[in-house]
Order: sequence, then structure tokens, then C-alpha cells
Amino acid sequence: MQPSLPIYKQKKYWIIAAVLAVVLLLLVFYKSEKYAFINKKVKNLLAEKTDSLYHVGYDSLMVDEVGGNVFLKNLSISGDTILQDSYLQAGDTSAAPMLINARVPSIQVVGFKTAAALLNKQLSCAKIIITDPLITLDIYPGQTVSKTKLQDQGKHIYQRILGNLKMIEADSVVIINAEVVAQNHYTKEVKFHTFNTSVFLKEVLVDSLHATDTTRTLFSKRVALHSDKVILGESPVVAEVTNLTFDSKSGILALSNISHSGLKNGKGFNGKGEDIVITGLQAMGSIEALDISINKASMGKLQIEIVQQKEKKEKAGSSPNSSTPILNGWIKSFAINEVAAGDVSLNIHAAGEKKEPFVLNRSMVKISKFQLDTTATMDASLLKKADDVTVRNDLISFKSKDGLYNYTLRGLTIKLKGKTIGLNQFIIKPLFSEERFAIKVGVQKDRYDAQVKNIVMTGVDFTKAINGALAIDKINMSNNSLKIYRDISKPMDSISKVGNYPHQVLYKLKLPIAINKLTASNTTIEYKERNGLSDTSGSISFAKSNVVINNITNHARPVNKTLSVDMATSFIGQVPMVINMKFFLDKVKEGGIEVTVKSHEPFDGRILNKSIVPMGLVRIDKGTMNSIDAHIITDNLFARG
Repeated sequence: MQPSLPIYKQKKYWIIAAVLAVVLLLLVFYKSEKYAFINKKVKNLLAEKTDSLYHVGYDSLMVDEVGGNVFLKNLSISGDTILQDSYLQAGDTSAAPMLINARVPSIQVVGFKTAAALLNKQLSCAKIIITDPLITLDIYPGQTVSKTKLQDQGKHIYQRILGNLKMIEADSVVIINAEVVAQNHYTKEVKFHTFNTSVFLKEVLVDSLHATDTTRTLFSKRVALHSDKVILGESPVVAEVTNLTFDSKSGILALSNISHSGLKNGKGFNGKGEDIVITGLQAMGSIEALDISINKASMGKLQIEIVQQKEKKEKAGSSPNSSTPILNGWIKSFAINEVAAGDVSLNIHAAGEKKEPFVLNRSMVKISKFQLDTTATMDASLLKKADDVTVRNDLISFKSKDGLYNYTLRGLTIKLKGKTIGLNQFIIKPLFSEERFAIKVGVQKDRYDAQVKNIVMTGVDFTKAINGALAIDKINMSNNSLKIYRDISKPMDSISKVGNYPHQVLYKLKLPIAINKLTASNTTIEYKERNGLSDTSGSISFAKSNVVINNITNHARPVNKTLSVDMATSFIGQVPMVINMKFFLDKVKEGGIEVTVKSHEPFDGRILNKSIVPMGLVRIDKGTMNSIDAHIITDNLFARG
């Protein structure tokens, strides 16, 4: 008979046996419940967390126990529109702002910790890889969360994501080649559409503690994304973005190109920007009505085409045609602190008209504190949305339509807030010499060669300028020159000279003009004429001229009915002279003009010979001119004085 073991040793073996039995039972339980959790709990998770607004299905699920990986094939998530509609009809707050419909061919969960999910209700893994998802967002207008309740919104979102879990944690989430379409559920109007989009989320953590963590975006410490193309809006008014990248670590959004096709009913605007970098980007509110703010945006190149259309006169009681809205997609408001564009071109032309467009190339533009809302339209009121706009252009050069001149503008500066336009130099350069010009035109025609410098315009009404009218308080310029050449040996043209006085020409312009005062100091004016009989040219010049022109306008009913020109000058560079001209705007058709010329300083009459001999075939051999005093009143038909 074997001796029995001591009591304490028997207890020890029983304890060991019991522990082994428990471990075996736990292993069996773990093996069975692990698949139950994956196949049932995970499948039902989305339905439970969203009050059964979604149906979830997939083709297959495979678990790699050794590697700790889970593979899910052809996952489908479908929103229950019938249940959503019932919530909406009942006014139930469970109604969602949007429903998600997704088709995901492949999901891989790497380093899936099943035990933590079973024992602690924590979904934890190293990485989630989502490949080729197609996601449709059906937006329900009006189902938004108030901006004043952002904390409640965050709590609402994280609770729906968690469902029965306490925490969802992943070291990283990678989404590859996603396509996302957001549309209005009722109208099916596309708000945006992304192509070949990749997203990287770092340190994803969803729980009650981090639900309102302001250091996280999409519950992640870092978000990086790239999209080959994003389309905003729906044809015919649509914007397209290419090569979009964003990284929350740097806070920089970069775009290779952004284009806007905004022509609607023959009017509107097109735009294209290149090499865009945006910092300080924030988006608040629901996906259907975003409030977007930006600290700074820089752009390498910007091209804008504005097509204007003359509005038809409306009948009494009818509403005027509305301008093209700018924010007609998924953006409710847009604010930017600063915009800087290094190379801007602007083309403004009228729809259906053949006249030359207004073109501005190679400009630098800076905009400060620009704000838009849904009331903003592409018209003159847009200027009021910015605190300040500055435009600079070093060189603008273009030819005249008749091919006779080249126009050059140097050092252009436009400042919206200051209501000023500055220009270092404006040049009118004839493309042909005096002789070749006369041969080319074939008739008597003035040839102009002008340089205007140091131009400063103040009190500029930019709103009227956008609407096709010129309204300026004052224009100052200095150190100018104007040379006029005419070959009177050529035949006269057949065009009637009646109706071509300066104020009559002003009233023929379609552009409404109102300039209170123009001052040109230290200006040289020369008129040169070739006489065929003498086969020589003579000239009359006015040097060191100070010219003041008041009330330059073509208003149909001007308050001040006189356009006046006052000039203090040096005739032929030697004789002080004062010239006053009055153009009567209430007698434009008749061509009413009054001219006064005065010079009370004696001069040798022979100094006039260089002008009068070639021009008038007359010579002064000797004599002194004591003074010049002339008073002339003229119109289209007669002159007296």
C-alpha cells in the first residue's frame, strides 16, 4: 500500500488541475467567441450604433491568427432611406444630416487585438487598410447641427461611431484609391466628386475622453491626403481641382490647378489658378453647408475671364435678372485673410460682341480680408467683399486696332481701399516714321507721339469701373510730352469735320466719363506740319506748360455745363502765354467753344519764322510783337472774334 500524500500537497495538485481546466475552457471560449465577435458583433456594430439606419454586408471574412490580421472582402454599407424619411416626417432628431452608401472591395486589419475587444470592449489594431472604396454621401438639406453646439456635435458623432464599444484605436488608417460623391438626396445635384483619393490617418483614437480633443482631426493626431482630381458643383457651373494634397502636421493645402467654369446663359466668369498653397485652412459646419476660413493663400498664376451681358430693360413690376452666384455649391460662407497671386491675367469682354476685350496680363494681386456668403454674385458688388485689393503691373503693352500705334503702360498700381490708380508712364508710340505714316494712311491724318508720366488718379469709383463707367475725382501728371504731326500735302479725307470738336468726340464715346479735374504740369506740346508747296515742315510748340482741365464728362444732363481748359505756357519756348478754352456741354451738337489767348510780353517777331515760313510761306524780316490778345467764339459752322 502506497503511503498517502500529505494534505497540503493534495490541495496543491487540485489547484493546478483546476487552473489548467479553467485555461482550457477559456481557450475553447476564446476560439469560439472570437469568430462570433468578428462575424456577428462587428457586422452588427454599425447597425447598433446608428439606430439601424444602415445595413451591413460582406462576402467573406478571413482571420490570420498567427499574424493577427483580418481580411474583409466586398463590404457594403447601405443607408436605410425609408427609416430616415420616417424620422424626418416625425421630426425625430435621430434623422441624420446625410446617409452613407459605400462599397469597399477590400479591408485589411493588421495587428487586430481580439482579446481586448472581447474583454474590454476595445477595438484595437496596428493598421487598417481600405482599398478602392466607392462612397456616396446623400445629403439631406436642413439636417445640420448648430455651430453653437459643436461640443454636442462631437459627442454625437463619437457615440455613433463607438456604438457598444468603449474605444476604437488604430496606429494608422490608410485609404487607397477612394472615390467619393456627395449629392443632394432630393435633387441629385452633385456637390463634390473626388477621384483616386488616398488618405492617411495617424494615431486614430475614438473614445469619450478624446471626442472633443481640438488637437485631433477626424479623431486623428495627423491627417494627410492626396486626390488626383476633385470636382465641385455640377455643370454648367463647376470647379475642378487637380493634385490636391493636405497634411494636418504642416497645416498646408496645396493644389496644382484649380479651374472654375462659370458661364451660364452666356455670361459669368471662368477662372484658372496654378501652384496654389493654402495655410490656416478651417472648415466648420455640416458637409452640405460648410463655413470655410483660410489664413493665407498664395498662387503662382491666375487667369480670369469675365463675360458681361447687357441687361435688357425690365417691364414695370418685373424683377431684374440676377447675377451669377459664386457660392452655389456646398460652401455656405468663405473667408480669407490674405490672397497673393504673382502672375494674374484678366480678360473682360461682352457676350456676343466683336469689340476688343479689356486685357490685363502679368499682374501681381494682393487681397486682404475677403469674405463671401451665399448672397455674393459675380458683379461689381464683389469689390465690397474685400477690405483692400492691390494690383501691380510692371509692364502692359499692346497694339492699336488699326496697327498704327503701340500702347505701353509701366508701373501700374491699383489700390481699392485708397481709391487710387498710379502709373509711372503711359506711352503712345507710332509704329511708323512721319513719312511712312503719311504714305500708309494716304490722307491728311494726325500722327501722335506721346509720353505721360507720374500719373496719380484719386477718388476712383471702382464699382462704376467694373460696370463700365469711368468716375474719377482728380488726375495729376507731370513731365509729359505730346507731339502731333500732319502732312497737309496729302488729300483731305472724305470724313466730315463737323461734330469732331473735343467735347463732341467725348460725347460719342459709349463709355460714361466723369472726371472732376485733370492737372498736367511741365508738359511740352508740339504741332508739326509738312507743307507740300515748301516741301518742308514747320512746328509750333508750347513748352513748360501747366494745364488744368475741369469737368471732363459726357453725362447727358451735367450739373456743370462747361468743360474748361486753362493753360499757362511758353509759346515757342520764349513767349509767356495764357490760353483759356470753354467747351459748352449744353451746346454739344452745335459745337459751342470759346477761346481766349493772351500774351502781354513783347518779343521779336522773327522768332516765328521757323514756324510760319514752312507752314504759311510767310516771313517776318523785322518787327516786335508787343502782345497777343485773341478772343474767338466758334461752332460747327462759324467762328467770330
